[in-house]
Formats: sequence, C-alpha cells, structure tokens
Amino acid sequence: MDIAVVGAGVSLTLDESGICQSARIALGAEAPTVVVVESGAEALIGSRLDDDALGKLKAAASAACKPIDDKPTGFVVKINGEIEAFLPFTL
Repeated sequence: MDIAVVGAGVSLTLDESGICQSARIALGAEAPTVVVVESGAEALIGSRLDDDALGKLKAAASAACKPIDDKPTGFVVKINGEIEAFLPFTL
C-alpha cells in the first residue's frame, strides 16, 4: 500500500517576463492541519523561479513541516475497558 508522506499545493502568477507576481504554498499530511508556508511564497515572489529561489522555498517548506507521528509504538492492554498497561514495541 502506498501512503502519502506529504502533499503540496502551489498557486503561482507569473508576468509576461516570467517573474513571479504572487504565490501560495500549502503542505498537507505533515501536520494535524494544512500548513500555509508564507515564507516559501515570499521566497518566490519577485524571482524567476531560479535555483536560489527554489532553494529558499525548500528550506521554508522543510522548516514549516511538523510531521504527524501516528505510528503505533506499542500495545495498550485493557481489562474491563480500563487501560491497565502500555507495552512498548522493542526492536
């Protein structure tokens, strides 16, 4: 089964010469809610989407990520509906 690690939505407006006039960047599946990366958009506005601007976008998006840690880490033992113990997985 394939599971998404992160999803990104990008909206750009470029002028006739290829300069970014507006940008919106959103990341999903990496935090409890969608994260809008304002600093990533700011890195693109006024640029021609060159390597420098894309590098700044990459850094901003990485800094904005707060991955969800929803992997199970152990077993919960319940007796009569009450939690009695947590048994962590061991490797």
